Formats: sequence, C-alpha cells, structure tokens
Amino acid sequence: MSDKEQVRIPLVSEQAAILARCGEAFCHAVNVKFNCTAILRNVEEAGSFGSNTSGVLRAEKRYSTKLSSGVEVSVWKDDLTRHKVDAVVNAANEKLKHGGGLAQALSAAGGPMIQKYSDAIIQKKGKVKVGEAVHTSAGDLPCKHIIHAVGPCLSPNPTKWETDQAAPLLYNAINSILRIVLNENISSVAIPALSSGLFHFPRDRCADIIVKTIKQFDEFTRFRSNLEIRLVNNDEPSVQEMERAVKAIWGQSSISGTYSGAVQGSMAFSSNSRFQFRNVTLQLKTGAIEEEKVDVIVNTISAECNLSMGLISKAILNKAGSKIQDEISR
Repeated sequence: MSDKEQVRIPLVSEQAAILARCGEAFCHAVNVKFNCTAILRNVEEAGSFGSNTSGVLRAEKRYSTKLSSGVEVSVWKDDLTRHKVDAVVNAANEKLKHGGGLAQALSAAGGPMIQKYSDAIIQKKGKVKVGEAVHTSAGDLPCKHIIHAVGPCLSPNPTKWETDQAAPLLYNAINSILRIVLNENISSVAIPALSSGLFHFPRDRCADIIVKTIKQFDEFTRFRSNLEIRLVNNDEPSVQEMERAVKAIWGQSSISGTYSGAVQGSMAFSSNSRFQFRNVTLQLKTGAIEEEKVDVIVNTISAECNLSMGLISKAILNKAGSKIQDEISR
C-alpha cells in the first residue's frame, strides 16, 4: 500500500459498538500487522444504535437544574429510541432519509410510518434546509413527536475556521427545535448532540452551542414553567461534554449522584464481528480466551513469569494445568 492509498471500510452498528470499546487495541493491531494507520470515525455514535437487544442500558440522569423560569434542564445517558418524553429530536439530513446513526435507529424502532411521514413532508415542501427542523408523529416510539432537525455537516476532522462557519447553522437548528417545542405545547423533549456524530461537528463546541442556545431562548422567549429539556445521548463522550457544558453555565447539579432506572432500554452489541483485510480475516469476539480453538493463544504474563498473576494468565493456567507453568519456569 502506498503512502497515500486509503481504504474506507463502512461498519454496521454492531461492529462499531465493538470498536467503540476496543478501538485503541484494534488500531495497534492494524499498525503492527499491516504497517497501516487505522482511523476510526464516529464509532461511539454509530455503535450506540443497533438492532440486537442482548444488552440492557439503564437510563442514568447525570445532571439536573431548574432555571429561573421553572424549566428543568437535565443530562441523561440513555437510548433515545426508548426514552420516554413527549418528543425526541432526530439528527436528520435535508432529504429526511433516515439511513444511518440515530436517524436509522429511530426510524427502525418507530416503524415504517416515520419514513412515510418524512417523505410526505419532502414531497409537499421540498428539502429541509440546514438549520431548520420539522416534526412528525412518532410511530411506535414511546413518545408523541419526532422533531427532525438538520444540523450542519462538516468534513472529517474539521478546522476551527470550518467549525466557526458552521456554528450559526447549529445554533439555528437548536432554535428551530425549541420553537417547535413552544408552538406544539410539548412538555418534555430529548435533544441529542446534534451534528456531532456522522456530521463531524466537534462534541465540545456542539455541547456549548446547545446549552447556550437553551439559555438564550429561555431568557428572551420564556418557556412554560412545566417544560423539561433533556440532553440525552447514548455514548459516554457526548454525555460528559453535555455535563461539562451545563455546569459551566448553571453550576453544579441539584441532584446528588446519578439516577438510574427511570427508563429502561436496550443496547445492541454483537459478540462476534469479522473484518476482511485483503487475504487476512480479523475477528473480534467477546468470550473466554482459554476456550478458543485456535493454533496459538497469546497471553499477557507478569515479569516473574508467574501464571497465577493476572486474570487471563490464571484462566489459561487453570485450563491448561500446572505443566504449562513448569515449562515456562525451566
């Protein structure tokens, strides 16, 4: 492979979910084995939404505060496809074609009517402009409305200049969401880190813009006092950025610790995914390494070569028997 040659490998949600957890090890393996640099983009976001329901994600309320108007703003870690509010916000594209990331997950969970409603909007009004939002019924989702907001789409690893140019469009998109909330008498809304995933907007700037826009909208427009605005994301980096942003504006949370279990959802994680690199197959699995039927197992070992130290070494020792320790100690 030449210095400039690049190979793009699209991932399904289950594969992205695994790489979100072991991306560093994967990149190291690719570098050592193939002398290539692997760059993982958006695996946290894409891997947060899938179709397998083998893992359970319990909702966590990380932060909560009440504004002077009486509006509650909170930060949650949860699956938006199962979060119980009046309205959830979808990270949509201009054509409202829900084919990837959060949009795909919401459309799949909500059923075919969501895409049908979206297509009807496009046929009647044309594309939704960047910075604008529209709303539809929520199909089979546990909410009444979906607000489809179109945030700016940046190039991968955007420059500060590009981000600065796109920032007003993200501000407009959040404003559009809040106006729909106000006009439709929505009592609770869940907003994700819009544009920060597949659209490459930096998470920290995204969180700052969302929180500042909520603050300004509340000051100049005044929400109803019974409104709940929830900043909900499924990936830890986005949740942490939202926490940082709200604390910078409103200070510490009015709740102590985290609240878990108000909403129960499911996360999709595959325990077995394959990647093909030319004539080599890389397989990512979860399980007990000592039970694998392969030619060679690689073990991590202490400097003293004591196999009873460390979980992996101990598991292999228990499976193989004491003779393996005797052989190493010779």
